[in-house]
Amino acid sequence: MEKKEALKVLASVSTVIAATGLTSVANANQQEALKTEVDALSSKVTVQDLKEAENKQSVAVQSVNAHQDVVKKAITEEEIAEKNEATAKETIDEAQIIKDKATPVEIDKTKQSISETESAIENQDVQLQSAQAESAKAQDKVNKQTEIVNSDQTKITTQETNVANAKADVETAQKNLDGRGAKEIISERDNAQTDLVTKKDAEANAKSKLEEAQKADVDKKSKLEQAEKDEKLQAKAVEDTSKTLSDAEAKAKHTKEQLDNANIAVTNAQAALDGTGAKEIISERDNTQSDSATKKAAEDKAESNLKEAQKTDADKKAKIQALTEILTAQQNVASRTSTELTAAIAVAADAKFKKEEADKAVKRLEDKLTSLENLSTIEIPEEVASAYRNFYEDKSEANKDKLFDAVQTWWDNRDYSKENNYPADDTVINDFSNLTKEQIANLSLYQAGLIQQVRKTIWGDSEILVTEDVVTAMKNITTAYSNMSNPDGDHLFSALTNDGTDTTHWKAENLGYIKAKPTTMSALYKGIYKSIINTFGSDYNQNYAHIITTVGGKPDYKNGKVVPNYIGAATSVTPEGLGLMHEIHFNHTSSDTDKILSNPFDSSVVKTQLANAKAVQTSADNANKTAQNRLNTASVANKAAQDAVSNTTKTLNALKAIADLTPDAKAKLDEATEVRKNAETRLNNAQKAFDNLNSDVATKTKALADAKVAQEKANNANKTANEELNSAQAKNKLANEVLSETRNKIASLKATADLTPDAKIKLAEATSARELAELRLVKAQKAVNNLNSDVASKTKALADAKATLQKEEAKLEELKAQKAKDEKELASLQETKDYLSKLENADSNLEKAKVAYKLAVEKHKEAKSILDKETEKLKQLLINKHDAVAQYEAVKEAYTQAQVKSQYEAIVQKGGTPVAILDENGQIVGYNSSFFRDVRTAVRTITDNVVSKHGVPIYQASLPQTGEGETAVYTLSGITFLALAGVMRKKKL
Repeated sequence: MEKKEALKVLASVSTVIAATGLTSVANANQQEALKTEVDALSSKVTVQDLKEAENKQSVAVQSVNAHQDVVKKAITEEEIAEKNEATAKETIDEAQIIKDKATPVEIDKTKQSISETESAIENQDVQLQSAQAESAKAQDKVNKQTEIVNSDQTKITTQETNVANAKADVETAQKNLDGRGAKEIISERDNAQTDLVTKKDAEANAKSKLEEAQKADVDKKSKLEQAEKDEKLQAKAVEDTSKTLSDAEAKAKHTKEQLDNANIAVTNAQAALDGTGAKEIISERDNTQSDSATKKAAEDKAESNLKEAQKTDADKKAKIQALTEILTAQQNVASRTSTELTAAIAVAADAKFKKEEADKAVKRLEDKLTSLENLSTIEIPEEVASAYRNFYEDKSEANKDKLFDAVQTWWDNRDYSKENNYPADDTVINDFSNLTKEQIANLSLYQAGLIQQVRKTIWGDSEILVTEDVVTAMKNITTAYSNMSNPDGDHLFSALTNDGTDTTHWKAENLGYIKAKPTTMSALYKGIYKSIINTFGSDYNQNYAHIITTVGGKPDYKNGKVVPNYIGAATSVTPEGLGLMHEIHFNHTSSDTDKILSNPFDSSVVKTQLANAKAVQTSADNANKTAQNRLNTASVANKAAQDAVSNTTKTLNALKAIADLTPDAKAKLDEATEVRKNAETRLNNAQKAFDNLNSDVATKTKALADAKVAQEKANNANKTANEELNSAQAKNKLANEVLSETRNKIASLKATADLTPDAKIKLAEATSARELAELRLVKAQKAVNNLNSDVASKTKALADAKATLQKEEAKLEELKAQKAKDEKELASLQETKDYLSKLENADSNLEKAKVAYKLAVEKHKEAKSILDKETEKLKQLLINKHDAVAQYEAVKEAYTQAQVKSQYEAIVQKGGTPVAILDENGQIVGYNSSFFRDVRTAVRTITDNVVSKHGVPIYQASLPQTGEGETAVYTLSGITFLALAGVMRKKKL
């Protein structure tokens, strides 16, 4: 399902109730069928039936309202996912473009662009490079440009000082012209002279320090260059002596083995000549044969081991290659799971936050509901309600007395402990003639809620509203009261008509008196509550006209709905200091610009808000559970992926840590071959000795002589080899020691910072300070000289100072512009380098973009799926809502018809003539008796600080347990007859 369809479904919700002829999708003829049942139901329907239908309708409406938020959220999530997909697509397109551009030619071109920019920077920075030539070699081009920007800022700072000095010069010149400040000017000249001497000494010292630093740096540079040359030669010497040492060690070992063989040969030849040792010679020949065979076998084994080592190394290399490929794949998976985990963490955090906020909202509303439900309500007994209805219909003395008696019974049995809970608001009201609109609105809404409780108890139905225009009208009317003389606190028609609105005009007013001293909003709330109840007990002698104004008669209906009444409450203070409380009822015309205010004291409103908040809470809780599950899944998957990468990496590193076997096997084979050759030489010598056993003396003598010659030769060779070995060892040791010392010296020299740059900076600072000091002295001396100048000279000096100031300010602006240009150049260079980086990393960036795009597409699909599901659910809820609304309208119509019939019969039974009340369609919606009278207006007082007309407090704070019958709390007057109220009880004889 497309998002457009979901929006269409949402849009239809607001018109469900208002639409005429609305039918259920499931049964398009249901409305008509219900209408035909109205007559049959009218004789059977009860208030309970009506309430049940209304409850069903309310539940259906609340369900739709709650699910609207779910669908709206789904739409938002889908839009976000769609945007993310589009962004990811743009990123992948951009990465592809970069990839396509990432040719060697483009990269070289970009590098050339950087080079050209750097050349321009170098040309621009000649002075800076000359000052820091050596250090600039070690810095890259971006850092150079940064130095230029920093240098610009230094120049700007200096120039700002120049500007400040120029401003001081202007001020000094102005003082000279005005003939003031001579003492300060002379003192400044003296101080400038002293300061210049100090600055010259500091500059000379800085110059000396710079010369010493330059000499030290030149010496260090020379030593470093020589040490680096020495290092190269010494490193070559170490390399050469190491090779010589290795060769000498091999030669010494070889000559030692040859000497050992020669010694054995001489021993055997001597034994043969002496005719002794035949056994040893034969044994030596046998042993050498055996040893030669063993050494040959060892060589063969070493050769076999070499082949095995080569095979093992080849296998290891193959395993490393395979594991490397596996690791790459695992790293890709780990990258994806890490990305998903990051996203899941963000979503989970957001969902958790929203859940917590939803929980707080529910808790806040639950607490508010508890507080509202604990507020004192006005519970009118049925006896009072019935008596009032009878009196309203027939204002006979008998009915009036019955109402009085019912009220007295009520008062005698009132539970005053239930009448002490009022809205808590400690805001202090100091000026009753200047309440804020918010305070007027709250007083009006609290009063409207209480009156609605009374009206619903008596008449079964009521709707009292407060709008923004009502509040505006109350503000304007009470302001007018406060500005008009009114010593007796009478009703002022000129004030009442001063509502200042096009929609809201007074039709009745009840007026009470309050003590014009600071009080709290809670006290005013309490007064409103008490006044409504107490007026029932004090209005007998006014023919209950005030009660009739407040409570009214049966509600009017239009299109099956109660016609609302509009009411406001506010205070004022007359110019004479008399405090008034106004309860004004209005005729009101609806307007697109007017707004009905929600009643913060109406628990039903809070209940609806709570139901909606709980629906949001449920949605947030479900979303949080989903997000936490996703986070858990992502965490598990990411841990598994990371563990796989870790394990493979460990295995791979372990394989890489295993040294190749081939080099060692090759070395051992070479060694075994050499040993085998020596064994063969020994065997040859042993065989010769054996052969000489049976030779003649001359032959044996010659063999011995040859053996000795060979022995001497071998001994000389071994001696020479050992001497060469000792020499090689000494030379190699010395070469390493010399190289180590040289490298330590190089490291020390390199670690020593150049002294020249810092010394140059300090000299520049000292020179600048000296120049400023000279300028200061010149200006100070000039100011002293100008002290005795004529007015024309002083005027010229002032003009010159101002001109200099303008020049310095202009130079400052130029420096700022140059800095801005250099900063722009730096940004351009950095941007080009960033582009080069993108080109060089095009492949990896494109791969990352592809992964991100794939994830975004999946998220978008998921969001679309959720949106489709929730929209379908909302459709079904709308169907249910349509049905519930239709059912309620049918039941309400039946109930209304039953009430109409009952009204008609009641009027006829009392002997009256029923007068039909018609709606705009000409349908009968009720009846009035022909002797119905409209009592428009009455007045009552309110608040716990009520006073008499003369300002004497007459309110008792503690209420008598028998009721408030003997306390004349309220001073009442009717707007139609403007008479003072009598006592609360009628006097029974």
